[in-house]
Amino acid sequence: MKKFIYTFICSRTGAVVFRLWKFRREGLEMDPPPQSHHSPLTTPGMFYIWIRCVGFLFAVHFFTGCSITYDVRKDVLPTTSTHAMVQQWPLSVGIYVPSTVRTCVLAEHLWRVPAGEAATKTFQWALQQMFANLVDLDVPPSTGTVPNGLAGVVELSDISYTYTMPRVFHNEIELYSRKGERIGRWSITSPGLNWDVEQSSLSSTIQSVGSEVAYCIRDATAQFMVSFSRSPEVRSWLASEGIATTEARPVFSGQDGSTEHKPRVLLVPNISNFLYTDASLGMTCVGNRLRKSSPPIEVIQLDNVRLEFFPWLEPSTAPKTIEEVRSWLFEPAVQQKARVIGVRYLLVFHGGTKTKVDKGRIICTPPVPGGGCFGYSWGSRKSSFSAAILDMWSADKLSYAIASQQSGVYIPAFFLPVPILAPTEAKACEELTRIIHGIIMQKVP
Repeated sequence: MKKFIYTFICSRTGAVVFRLWKFRREGLEMDPPPQSHHSPLTTPGMFYIWIRCVGFLFAVHFFTGCSITYDVRKDVLPTTSTHAMVQQWPLSVGIYVPSTVRTCVLAEHLWRVPAGEAATKTFQWALQQMFANLVDLDVPPSTGTVPNGLAGVVELSDISYTYTMPRVFHNEIELYSRKGERIGRWSITSPGLNWDVEQSSLSSTIQSVGSEVAYCIRDATAQFMVSFSRSPEVRSWLASEGIATTEARPVFSGQDGSTEHKPRVLLVPNISNFLYTDASLGMTCVGNRLRKSSPPIEVIQLDNVRLEFFPWLEPSTAPKTIEEVRSWLFEPAVQQKARVIGVRYLLVFHGGTKTKVDKGRIICTPPVPGGGCFGYSWGSRKSSFSAAILDMWSADKLSYAIASQQSGVYIPAFFLPVPILAPTEAKACEELTRIIHGIIMQKVP
């Protein structure tokens, strides 16, 4: 019951704070005259709201007493049925994870996350994808007691999570030779704030610590798998085992997929960071409209298939520019995997709405009897969206679509500000969808 009350209050408080932050982030600027000393987000009334939220949060913590335990969100982690697109070397290696890591509990004064089991299982899965045979060891390789028949031992020696800003998840991984000599070490960090709040729905942005840790484990695992063979020490070790290494690149050994030319689209919002997201903005703007168009076009958002391309589309490993995406799409393994899962086009979505209210005046006073906000302001509101469309089966010519709409915004205030906004987003999205639909239909044989 305590966990329910605390989680509910935290989520509601977070929702209020997020709405205020996003209101500011979208570019709503209300420039008061020189004689006014407060902007709308720093008025005494707004300050009072902030104090109430923070005070309420601490009051709940005081009455509930202890910290809250959050489980690692396992549904976003790779499973035994997930096949990584990496080269598997014909070697037998050992894995050693100390008991302190297997039972590790990440904790702050308000929460605790038992993360050791999830981190260990994900690390084991990664090594099973990278090597032909994996042996779980009970004795640390540093003692020099590496069992016969093993080419080496990989140790997950430590995990930690720093919750203060900037939030960071930390992995320590070590590689030992068959003689028990350490020949490589990785200190891998993954940012804790890995959810794209600008592209996502409000409900999805309220992530628990357990969810954050799960995405961090996933991202850190992808970093290790991609960077492993890039180390000179690893290349020398593999060479000593008779294995020639090449630059890490996507590998896929599955069967060819369907050659049906169905216009199925993969929606990728904001490739500049590739953060995890439910792509609510892009799906609302163009995804749902394309599904209802004639003929309809099925749209899949990135996170639904990100694990299919693991480890190449995680925030720390994904291409971050259009040209890098095109280069990645030229990989034969990527094109083959896209055919297998039935995705033909990649749609990179950008855009949003900027609102600027720089005329008029609104004065707010503390919400005591007789207080409130009074006045009248107005300005402009502009919605601009763009999309880049690529054929994932051939990575040929790049196509672009751009649409924008602008209108006025008016905010009368009598006790409370009441924004009157024109539907610029809907009009811009309709125009963008029409252009995208035409481009894709021209490409379909």
